[in-house]
Amino acid sequence: MIRGISNLDPARSADCFSSSLSILGIILIVPAMRWESGQANMGLKELLLTKSISLRVVLTFRVVVSVLILLCLVTGFAIVMRWCGCEFPFWIYIFAATGYAIFLGLMGLLTVRISGSQTAGYLSSLGYWSLCEMKVITEKSLFWMFPVINGHVEIYKVIVLIAVDILSISIFLYLSNHY
Repeated sequence: MIRGISNLDPARSADCFSSSLSILGIILIVPAMRWESGQANMGLKELLLTKSISLRVVLTFRVVVSVLILLCLVTGFAIVMRWCGCEFPFWIYIFAATGYAIFLGLMGLLTVRISGSQTAGYLSSLGYWSLCEMKVITEKSLFWMFPVINGHVEIYKVIVLIAVDILSISIFLYLSNHY
């Protein structure tokens, strides 16, 4: 789908943030465990386990760097949208889009960690994203995680998104400890 980003109102800007930028979380965060997942890479896993730095630190570093890159890309996209005449609350939309992208990425990362399959991680995240895009999961649903609805920030959705992101990070760190 090709879409323009010029002169959008807050509702259309939110749609652009939620549908276009959320994919970045999947692309950047899901592959964080790529080298350690599966039996084919057992040699790399054994090598990392012999180092003085723990595997949890390595994986956490990869996720943190991915989130920082994601934040830079979302902020850059928001600057371009503002430059093209779009009207939206700048920092709120950046926070919402980044949190939603992190949610999608962590969903895939946890799936990779639990299943050991990179493909399953991508499919779980893209499956949720597709259900939202096809309006199977609607904005009124409890499972809708993007906190901007019709151009307005829903505070309870922000709280739920933050809680789910923190819970996902906690589960990931717990599972990374039990490698």
